[in-house]
Amino acid sequence: MKSAVLDRLEGFMEAFRHTSVRLNPPASPEQIEAAEAAMSVKLPAEVRAAYRRFNGTTRDEVTPPSPTRPRGPALFLYAYDWADLDRMVKHWRTLKGMEAEMKESGAWQDVPLSQIPPHRKARPLDWHPKWIPVGDSGHFDAVYVDLAPAKAGTRGQIVYAGQGFGPLVSADGFNSYFGRLLDGWESGKLVLNRDNSWRTAAGAPVAQLSDAGA
Repeated sequence: MKSAVLDRLEGFMEAFRHTSVRLNPPASPEQIEAAEAAMSVKLPAEVRAAYRRFNGTTRDEVTPPSPTRPRGPALFLYAYDWADLDRMVKHWRTLKGMEAEMKESGAWQDVPLSQIPPHRKARPLDWHPKWIPVGDSGHFDAVYVDLAPAKAGTRGQIVYAGQGFGPLVSADGFNSYFGRLLDGWESGKLVLNRDNSWRTAAGAPVAQLSDAGA
């Protein structure tokens, strides 16, 4: 699938081919449809197109860390890797199970859309079933494609959220996020630290693309 943003992403990752992270081969239409069915959603067209080009990333575990094969960049801030479809569905099911347990115990909290201030882009929650995990760190927190935005938000926006923080809206969509990330890298506003975490040109940690003017 041709896409200017994905072409740029492929070129960016080519520069890190010696590292432990790599883009995966494309997902098939059947794999995408199976993932959508498992989560009872329809992914935005640009997300489907991205997975038809690359089924996320794979990071090989190099133990002990090797100076000749460094970790390589995570494609989402907070050192989150781009999840393949299997990881996406597995993470979603884990979160769905946690939601069911917390609802049963009375600990789950939801906020009706009618009670959310009109300026909010994302629902003020730790998680929502229509938040689809596309970036993960192996913990509760993740990067999501938000399919149930608040009133000022956009369906398909990129949201960071986890237990006790967020949600933070990072970009209006999948292509917008990667485009801004690559713009920041190419302009020098975003740099990779020695541990391959994203930093500003001055070396400050980056919580949002806007922190670096990207």
